Amino acid sequence: MDEKKIKQLSARLSDLFSESQRGYITFSSFLDPAEIFFSKALINQIGAKGLCFLYGGYKDAERKCAFFLPEFYSDIIEDIDDFENVFSVLEGELSEAVKAVKIKGSGYRKLSHRDFLGALLNMGIERSAIGDLCITEDNTCVLFANASVASLVLTGCERIGSDKVKTEEIPLSGNFSFERKTKPISDTVASDRLDCVVSALSSESREKAKTLILSGLVECNYSVSERTDLRVLEGDTVTIRGTGKFIIDSITEETKKGRIRLAARKYI
Repeated sequence: MDEKKIKQLSARLSDLFSESQRGYITFSSFLDPAEIFFSKALINQIGAKGLCFLYGGYKDAERKCAFFLPEFYSDIIEDIDDFENVFSVLEGELSEAVKAVKIKGSGYRKLSHRDFLGALLNMGIERSAIGDLCITEDNTCVLFANASVASLVLTGCERIGSDKVKTEEIPLSGNFSFERKTKPISDTVASDRLDCVVSALSSESREKAKTLILSGLVECNYSVSERTDLRVLEGDTVTIRGTGKFIIDSITEETKKGRIRLAARKYI
């Protein structure tokens, strides 16, 4: 995200927090992973630490809404990061704001994430009103969305591509889980510099990796970095345009030859 977008996000969150201090819960549209990453720091900056809960329908959701709580909730919720506890306290409010809709295909054809998302966007639904789309093996999608979009999908979504589908609302559950598909990657690199890591992740030469970085085609933690010598740390997210998105699991252990072991996962 660039500086302008970060400032806009900060202003949106600040406004929502100010409204919540009038005594009622406020919440944002669905934030994407980049917005969530920067929101965690911005929430502290605007003084909302301990009074903002990021929630997208289940614990490990990738896209989440920021729920801002009135001050008195600090006496009820001791740890805002304790998902189970916060969900039990706010279940009613969360269930009103975020809905879960199951969309099931007939089996006529295999439906992908792209099929479901494309059909929803073609209905005129904005991406920010939609959370995660969790696709299962039986041509079923569990969609998390705001209340108005959920209602629209339940009444107006009859086909996904060339396949006829059925829809039904399902209750939110604190136990819902969804595992995203990733491909493990392991390699050794000369150092933890960004150009070395990008070279390993993209299976390209180090010179090609430098060109990608200097061309603005590489993001580290959702910000474009043109620094080839940027240190990559465990937990960082590296995105290479045209190649994919990667999570760095570890980049610390040294081999006998003085190289560094890299372990990462690529979203597929």
